[in-house]
Amino acid sequence: MAVSESSIPASLATWNIRALHGRWLLVAVWVGLFLLRALIYLALTPPWQAPDEPTSMELLLTMEARGRLVSPADADLDIQREIVASMQRAHYWELGGYGYAPKVPNAVFDDVYACCGTQLHRPPLYHFLLLPAARLTSGWPLEQRLIVLRAASILLGMITVGLVTIISYELAVVHRALPLVMPALVAFHPQFTYISTIFNSDNLITLIGALFFLVLLRAMQRGLTLWRFLLLAGLIGVGFFTKRTIVFLAPALGLAVLGRLIELWRAYGRSARRWLLALGSGAILTVFAVAAVPALRAVVYNFTGRYLFFNDPLGYLGFISRGIFAPSVPMWSWFGTSLLFLNRSFWGSYGWHQVFIPSTLQRILLLCVVGTWLLALIWTTLRRRQFPRWTQRYIWLCVLSIGVALTITLLNAPAPVLPQGRYLFLVLIPIVLLMAIGLVSWWPRRWTLYGVGLVWSALILLDMYTLGAVFIPGFYP
Repeated sequence: MAVSESSIPASLATWNIRALHGRWLLVAVWVGLFLLRALIYLALTPPWQAPDEPTSMELLLTMEARGRLVSPADADLDIQREIVASMQRAHYWELGGYGYAPKVPNAVFDDVYACCGTQLHRPPLYHFLLLPAARLTSGWPLEQRLIVLRAASILLGMITVGLVTIISYELAVVHRALPLVMPALVAFHPQFTYISTIFNSDNLITLIGALFFLVLLRAMQRGLTLWRFLLLAGLIGVGFFTKRTIVFLAPALGLAVLGRLIELWRAYGRSARRWLLALGSGAILTVFAVAAVPALRAVVYNFTGRYLFFNDPLGYLGFISRGIFAPSVPMWSWFGTSLLFLNRSFWGSYGWHQVFIPSTLQRILLLCVVGTWLLALIWTTLRRRQFPRWTQRYIWLCVLSIGVALTITLLNAPAPVLPQGRYLFLVLIPIVLLMAIGLVSWWPRRWTLYGVGLVWSALILLDMYTLGAVFIPGFYP
């Protein structure tokens, strides 16, 4: 739904967003700028110099060869040998690729990766969607097939940028400059662009996250109907076939449902309230029954392991709990190291984290993120009566989603493993929304265009510096 003139506060009367920055024009501009940058990264990223590309290719080629979904029992050593040979041709290890350079001829993944080897247990939806591109390039050298698969992934990034633009247009009721700043934080984001041009399931889960926050915005605007609830729940369900980080979004949906139930509780009579109470009690009892009864737990484990690629959901929750209440390393030391790496790999850490932005720039960007988030929360709290109530609800659901994503990402990476910033791309929209509000909210109205120009200039300089002084020298010394 476009922003209607009646929904724009009086403070926006001098800025006719509908006339100057129509939604689809904005979408075309930001998507076009992103595409130009993505093509540059696509041309410059050497083969296999991106997280999980070798094992992602193994999963795709095994599915292509078997003609069905696969499991680790379907591991094909010939496919692994073909991938390792391609990695050797592309000077994978000379450029800092993960694992050990093979010391035997016809090496397979077990000769390269000490930790894991085959990764055929991963959720397959992203690879399934790219099967047509794989079939079109059947018989080509693997390096060329990889380029085509990367190019196909760019389309997912383009759609994500378009969704961010649409959401920012709707949120112009909060501040008129959001459609000019929020998409820029994504379209000129170095790490997002790099990840969008590689063969990795993070691209699809980021798109699913963007769709989730668009539907959630509609639910806050127009009400959480049964249809919208099913759509939100369905996106989370689809996400399990892509990446298990989708659990980050469950609390936001749960809180939105709780708010709707409270509304229904207040709106309807005693009979309806009994039904709601019975429904809630039944849900709670079901959860406790599954946790307590081995037979029921076995049924749930069988379903999640077979269909959602999540073998031990209760064990996973226990692992998270132990990370909170019984940490295995000194908390402050672990927290500081993990937070710095998370920030670095969110903004600019390329290849297998061997090429990255300097530490001074990392800290400046971390201060910018934290500072803009705090400014956004203060401003929206102070101005909460000046724009529609649904925007407040939406912003606080975004805050919740960021908190959940940060907490689980940090706790899910016990020492010496470090959390990776790309895991947070699922909540990219909440992250850039708070940043954008923090950047634009404190400007005097007459300075808005100058402030937008300053933000654009800073983002363009960051992108040019990252590409010219970090990325290219790192791979083409």
